[in-house]
Amino acid sequence: MKTLYRRTYMMVVLAILVAGAWLVDSPVTRLALAGLAGGLTFALIYSRGTAMDSLGRNLDAERTQNQVLELLLRGNLTSFQMNLERALRTAAGFARARAGFVCKLENAGKPHLMAWAAGAAGSIAPPRGLEDIVGAAAAQIEQRKVVRSSDGPVPVLLVPVTDAGETWGAIGLYGRHGEKPWTQPEIQLLRVVAGVIGAAFGRHRAELATQQALDEAHASNEAKSRFLANMSHEIRTPLNCIVGLSEHLDDLQPTREQGHCLELIRHSGDVLLQIINDILDLSRIEAGGITIASEEFDLHRLLNNTTGMFNTRAVDKGLNLDIDLPEGLPTRVRGDETRLGQILTNLLGNAVKFTQEGGVCLSVTECPACRPGGAPRYRFDVTDSGIGIADEKLERVFESFTQADASTTRLYGGTGLGLAISRSLAELMGGTLTAASLEGRGSVFSLHLSLGAVESGADAAIETEDLPTETPVRFPGRRVLVVEDDRLNQMVAGKILRSLDCEVEIAEDGATALDLVTWQEFDLVLMDYMMPGMDGPETTRRLRLLGGWLADVAIVALTANALDTHQKACVEAGMDGFLTKPIRKKDLVGVLASLP
Repeated sequence: MKTLYRRTYMMVVLAILVAGAWLVDSPVTRLALAGLAGGLTFALIYSRGTAMDSLGRNLDAERTQNQVLELLLRGNLTSFQMNLERALRTAAGFARARAGFVCKLENAGKPHLMAWAAGAAGSIAPPRGLEDIVGAAAAQIEQRKVVRSSDGPVPVLLVPVTDAGETWGAIGLYGRHGEKPWTQPEIQLLRVVAGVIGAAFGRHRAELATQQALDEAHASNEAKSRFLANMSHEIRTPLNCIVGLSEHLDDLQPTREQGHCLELIRHSGDVLLQIINDILDLSRIEAGGITIASEEFDLHRLLNNTTGMFNTRAVDKGLNLDIDLPEGLPTRVRGDETRLGQILTNLLGNAVKFTQEGGVCLSVTECPACRPGGAPRYRFDVTDSGIGIADEKLERVFESFTQADASTTRLYGGTGLGLAISRSLAELMGGTLTAASLEGRGSVFSLHLSLGAVESGADAAIETEDLPTETPVRFPGRRVLVVEDDRLNQMVAGKILRSLDCEVEIAEDGATALDLVTWQEFDLVLMDYMMPGMDGPETTRRLRLLGGWLADVAIVALTANALDTHQKACVEAGMDGFLTKPIRKKDLVGVLASLP
């Protein structure tokens, strides 16, 4: 704007000089005014050319800035180094410098040459003494230094690079010997590049921190999974002996006192097993390892069986345990029967545990007005007349390892995982789990869940297929190979199978199992998962490769590893089933009854 005013003023003066030279009579005066007018005209022409050159230089600077921005703001951390060198080469070319460079200050303030890019002069090596100058001047706003080289003194321009308000390093231009000082467009370009580099490094630093956090979280999850798998294995192995032998002793007609003691042992084993299963379920949910099934099942049978599990406990406490099903409630629905049963089991178990008098009721209501996606929505209410929960503590009961009051744990026990798992499962199935309570008067837990409708014509056929059949409790002549390295587990499996009239052979490892099957045939192979030397899946693969009768023999995993990954590994190895320790007699009966 000042240049415009100056040139306007010069043009006005020029017009006055021309008018004066035209109007005056004296030849000398006229010649003097004409000379002044000619000089002023030359000055106008020169200033216009200089202004055009400056405008062109500014336009070049703007284009160069855009190129540098495009290079430094695209790509990821892997390509950033290459893009940085290209950006330096572009800046050096604009400034007609020999090279551009970036130095990073280390922890002790010592500079480290991070990037070097030669300009139009071609490939040249960084000069000696450059890093020392950067270290001394990087904290300054702007520095013009001179470096001594084989060509003599060379000008260097430095601009600091800041990241999060701190000096990260410096960007610079390495000039040519004997050239004029750095111009303002070149300095401004370097400032822009320094700002972009600082922002880019901040972004990449955040990306690295995020990736590092993700890697640490992944490693932590893997470590937790390994810990839970090992914990499950180590606890289930002795628990297998406790539960298995107590069931076996119960078959030997114990006295009334002995039977009572065995019942207490079995109950304690079941409590410990439930704690292990809850912890593993919570781990699966957190890791996203829970898959929700969509299968047809009998809703009435599920509700009656789930309620029936608590009949004995309710009678022992003098409680009424009721189930209220409305008329017209569909028999067959589609959903995840196992997970729905798990939620209702948790809710009913808590209701019976925390109720000392009165009763517990499971009621179901169909909500035909709520049909998202065409699926009917149901409300399952578990109502009790128990101790209740204070309003300010109501939401806390859905947190992991949390109960409404510390005294609750002392009086009633429990880990505080059941409701947290139940709410998570409800949400995974697209439902909700809520609670309402009056302290000292009782609680109601409500599960809202959509279950798919099943055509009524399919009910009869499916119900006929589901009719229970007589299952034999003895299997004389069945030959079973138990591949198990733990002596206690060998004894438990052997006693249960022999009580079912089976012939049993024991192999303490995979190599022994491979040797036995070369000269004996079996109807069933129970394969431990974790064994020294050769584990269960590897032993199974080698058995299948032998061909013959081993290609079709039933091989069932018998393991203390209860994670989904272990079950998947068993299936991929060629196993036909998966039984989790502790071994239940009814589970072995089911496997033996399914054999051809």
